[in-house]
Amino acid sequence: MFDDTFKDVHHLDLFDWALLTPYFLLLVILACYGCHRYEMIRRYLKHKKDIPTASSVHFETLPRVTIQLPLYNERYVVERLIEETVKMDYPKHLLQIQVNTGTAPIAAAIRRGRCRRVCRAQPAS
Repeated sequence: MFDDTFKDVHHLDLFDWALLTPYFLLLVILACYGCHRYEMIRRYLKHKKDIPTASSVHFETLPRVTIQLPLYNERYVVERLIEETVKMDYPKHLLQIQVNTGTAPIAAAIRRGRCRRVCRAQPAS
C-alpha cells in the first residue's frame, strides 16, 4: 500500500528543522503579504469609481500657508528651489516661505541674497 523506497535514506535532524522552520515561516509571512496586496488592489479597482474628483472643502477665503524649505549645505540648489517655490499659483500675500539653513553660513548668505531679489521682483498684492 505505501511505497517504502526512501524509508531509510534520510531522517530530519535538528539542523534540518532549524533551517526548514524559519524558511516555511517566512514563506507563510510572504504569502500573507501577497494576499493582502492582492486584496488592496482588488478593493481599489472595485471602488475607484467612487473617488471624488472635486475637493469637498471650499474656502470662502484662502488660508495663510507656510512652506518650509530645510536646507543644509545646499548652495547649488537653493536659488532654483526658492524661485520654483515663489512660482506657485497661490496669492503671494497669503504665502510665507521659511528657509531653514541650520548652521550653514554659505547657504544662509545665498538665501539672504536670493530672497532679497525675489521679494523685490514680486509685486505686492
